[in-house]
Amino acid sequence: MNTTSYTRLAATLIAASALTACGGGGDDGSSAPAIGQNGAVDVNTVSMPAGQTCGIGNFAPALLAAINSARAQARTCGGTAYPAAAPLGWNSLLTQAAVRHSSDMATKGFFSHNGSDGSSYIDRINATGYNDNGLSEVLNLSQGGAFSIGRSMNSWLASPGHCASIMDPSFNEMGGACVSSGSKAYFTVDFGG
Repeated sequence: MNTTSYTRLAATLIAASALTACGGGGDDGSSAPAIGQNGAVDVNTVSMPAGQTCGIGNFAPALLAAINSARAQARTCGGTAYPAAAPLGWNSLLTQAAVRHSSDMATKGFFSHNGSDGSSYIDRINATGYNDNGLSEVLNLSQGGAFSIGRSMNSWLASPGHCASIMDPSFNEMGGACVSSGSKAYFTVDFGG
């Protein structure tokens, strides 16, 4: 077994034990997606072009860590209490859908869950071939050139609907992108279960 295989195996074992410690990993649909299946990848191997990350270094691992940190704590979203949720994995197909939508919004200068072609997030995710058991999307438009995952997280957690998507225990993976145009950054995160 080469070093990459050991690294992936170790990451998989760590993720599996983290899920077990959080009460996940059972047959209730909350188990971690298997690396290599349905677009699931080891986030530490993800390399995205700067144009899909708003130039934010180590974007995929940093975004995943921020979302999982939020999920690790019980919180209230718009008056609804959510318990801590199991950590998510990274998915390349969900990322493709997020890149498509962030690029569309940045290129055409709009901000909406509907694409310029009328597509919904469900349409965009299904177009990648992702086999879902429930989907959601969160968006953020950052302005002024100060693009950061932290600012986006604050915005999402302050929005009842976005916060609920982040905390939804039925999701076990995500993908995301950020595409900038001038002084605006269009963040998209897609969730699947």
